[in-house]
Amino acid sequence: MSKIRCEKCGRMYYLINPEKGCPFCAETEVSGDKNLVANTLKILGWSILVVGFVGGIILGQNIYEYGGNDFNYVAMLISWLSCGVSAVFFFALAEIIQILHDIRNNFPRN
Repeated sequence: MSKIRCEKCGRMYYLINPEKGCPFCAETEVSGDKNLVANTLKILGWSILVVGFVGGIILGQNIYEYGGNDFNYVAMLISWLSCGVSAVFFFALAEIIQILHDIRNNFPRN
């Protein structure tokens, strides 16, 4: 038997059953290539953004500086900035995990 290279994924495999094609491509199509951890971190990042946006507005309304009744824009912007940085951290971590997952799936198995 000789090894051939798949046109889709580029992996080398033995042509045992020609009608089924590449066994590696069939594996990834069945599994759906979903990563639960990366998706959970992305959902967590989006929820931090939404809660932080609404919470920043509420915080700006509720903090009174020296007894005044004005809207506190500084507190709102600080809240938005801190939630934005936290959300970006979660998005970056999710992307790193997704890239590692893709590398693991595309690594040739012998």
